[in-house]
Amino acid sequence: MGKRKDKARKRAKTLHKAIACVVPANHIKAERAKAVLAPYQDAMVFFIHYMNRQLLMGKDIVSHISLKPADLQTPLSARYVQEAYTQARPAFISYLGWLTHKVRRLITESSLNDDTKTLLYRLNHQKAWYKKTIDLNWDVTPDGELLVPMGKAPQKGNMRISKAVNAEELWLMR
Repeated sequence: MGKRKDKARKRAKTLHKAIACVVPANHIKAERAKAVLAPYQDAMVFFIHYMNRQLLMGKDIVSHISLKPADLQTPLSARYVQEAYTQARPAFISYLGWLTHKVRRLITESSLNDDTKTLLYRLNHQKAWYKKTIDLNWDVTPDGELLVPMGKAPQKGNMRISKAVNAEELWLMR
C-alpha cells in the first residue's frame, strides 16, 4: 500500500511540472518543441519592444506586420514569426488598457480645470499619449460652446468641427 502512495505522489509531481509532464507526444516532438521555444520567446520579446517603439513614435498597433524572419535574425519560419506577433499583440493591448486606466486616475486626481481634463480624457481614450499632432471632433452650440460629440451626427442645432489639439496640451499627455 505504501508503494502505491509513493508512486501516486511521484506521478502527481510529474504532472504538475510545466516541462516534465507526461504528454501524448513522443520524445522527437518534445525535442523539436524545446528547440523552437527559446527563439519563439525571443521573437515575442522583440515584438513587445517593437510595439512599444511604434507607440512612442505615435503610430498605431496593427494586427499584422510585414517583418520577415531575417529582420528578426531568427531561425523561425515566417508562420512562426507571424504567430509570435499575433500572440504578443493581445498582451500589449492588455497592457495599454491597464495604462489607460492608470492615466485616467492621474487625470481625475489632478488639479487641472474641467476643460483640460475633458481634453486629456479624450486623448487618453484614444491612446494618443505620444502623437505629434491630432485633430479632435467637437460639437459647437449656437452660443459657441464646445461639447464632446455624442453619436455620429451632431445634435440638432449644433455643428461638428474638427479642431487640432495644442502642442502644450499634447505635451501634458507625455
